[in-house]
Amino acid sequence: MSTKNPFFVSPPSDFQQFGSGKFQIDYAGTGIKFSINGGNTWQVLPDYISWVKGSTTFSRDTTPNETARTISIPSDEIWEVLSIYLRISTTANVGNRNWAIMIRNENDDYFYQSRTGNIPASTTDMSFSMGSVSNETSFTDTIQYKPLPLNFLPPSYSIYITELNSVDSNDDIQTVIYYRNLESLNYKTLSVECSDLLISWTDSITQGTEQKVHVLKLD
Repeated sequence: MSTKNPFFVSPPSDFQQFGSGKFQIDYAGTGIKFSINGGNTWQVLPDYISWVKGSTTFSRDTTPNETARTISIPSDEIWEVLSIYLRISTTANVGNRNWAIMIRNENDDYFYQSRTGNIPASTTDMSFSMGSVSNETSFTDTIQYKPLPLNFLPPSYSIYITELNSVDSNDDIQTVIYYRNLESLNYKTLSVECSDLLISWTDSITQGTEQKVHVLKLD
């Protein structure tokens, strides 16, 4: 059995050096590495993510004759998506629709997708509700429930909705996104006195890799 302390990690490829003295480190995020002895050993700061949360609000779009829609996160906001509601009214054009709801990053690569599965051609009005619910593969009356993972969506991420089988571009979709805007990160404070402080972080807010660090020299 290995006796290596998991608190110590391999050196990062990039870091900032702050020298010797007393320091106040204010940080938020996961996986932030630091060394207090000039890089001889590296440690990971305890994970800390705590958001200052704003009020909840709705984003609605009822534009007619659309079978694809993109809801983009504004450049100065971070969303905690609480639910997604999709209302569909199809034309009389026969065909099995298959709707997909995707969550995509700034490069339009999706990391989460939920599909309705092929909907019988005779179904013309239906709804899909995504939130803290279990996955359903059939309809309750005209509504189907789908789970939605907890997602903090940073600027330039998007929610993309499309009909995969391209049955009729004149189908109508109405979307309602219920979300909370995350205003800023809280910070945790750590004080150290050391011979040579090094810290490695990305200073970014991206999906799953939130890292922010402020360093104040006290002497």
